[in-house]
Amino acid sequence: MRTADTVQISLRIPSEWVELADAEAVHLSRPGFEANRTDALRAAIARGLEAFAEDRARQKRAEEDSERLRVMVEKRKESELLELVASAGVYGLRASFVAGAGTMTLTDGKRTLVVDMYAEASNAIASWPGSKIVGWKWDGKPILRGSAEAKKMREDERAVIVPLDFDEAKAPKPKK
Repeated sequence: MRTADTVQISLRIPSEWVELADAEAVHLSRPGFEANRTDALRAAIARGLEAFAEDRARQKRAEEDSERLRVMVEKRKESELLELVASAGVYGLRASFVAGAGTMTLTDGKRTLVVDMYAEASNAIASWPGSKIVGWKWDGKPILRGSAEAKKMREDERAVIVPLDFDEAKAPKPKK
């Protein structure tokens, strides 16, 4: 099927557009060329098509930038998780990742686990049998078994927690 180089179409447009086209035709006119509303509408359609093409190109660039950022974040998270696997100290524990899926597969040859690498991976590594990770610091770094932080954490667990609304006068007296 052959397409034409030019096409003639008929459009029904609001009267406001006719007034705008007449006003623009005055600005399009130049010496030797008197523009009319049809010329103004042609120019507006051409400008609109150019704007559509620019918008499409801008959107494509934004999508490409977003994809590059997603890949960069995913690679950084993979690197952090591989560091965490190494610090867990479990013999033979390996991690692999599926690009774009956001999942991590942990295996030690006997047991295999697939987890969401953003939500569940750190806890899965920490809870792996034989893991040296016993908790997390405020900055997200692991606390390893036998470290000073682990000893302090155990001491803190033995501490008595006093509620904020504690009233010493109403508290039961300890038995002697």
